[in-house]
Amino acid sequence: MGKVQATTLRYASRFRCRNPVNLEADDFVFSGLGVAGNTSNIFGVAVTFAIDLTFPALNGLGLSMSRLDVGVGGVVPIHSHGVSKLILVIEGLILAGFIDSNDQVYYETLTKGDIMIFPQSLRTSLPS
Repeated sequence: MGKVQATTLRYASRFRCRNPVNLEADDFVFSGLGVAGNTSNIFGVAVTFAIDLTFPALNGLGLSMSRLDVGVGGVVPIHSHGVSKLILVIEGLILAGFIDSNDQVYYETLTKGDIMIFPQSLRTSLPS
């Protein structure tokens, strides 16, 4: 498989809302997703999070966005999220999937421009 870049959406709300009087235009802009992450680790992946911690405008909105870079042979171990997740492939191809509550496996090879939804709380992975 080639290098893959994808984006995901997920839920995030952990902090008290900021006082609107103190808000600035920069609070509504996040520029960190345009730079590829370093995938030279044991899993061959890098994640850049635009979450309430790094992107204050997201606080309380029930969403965030992440950039996932997967190097050749990279793998994301089986895991789950508390809410649904959407993946969009920006470049390359990736085998992505999830396992439902009846242990039915759903995997698909995704290529540039494809999206896949991972339903809430189900086990998901991106195997090599």
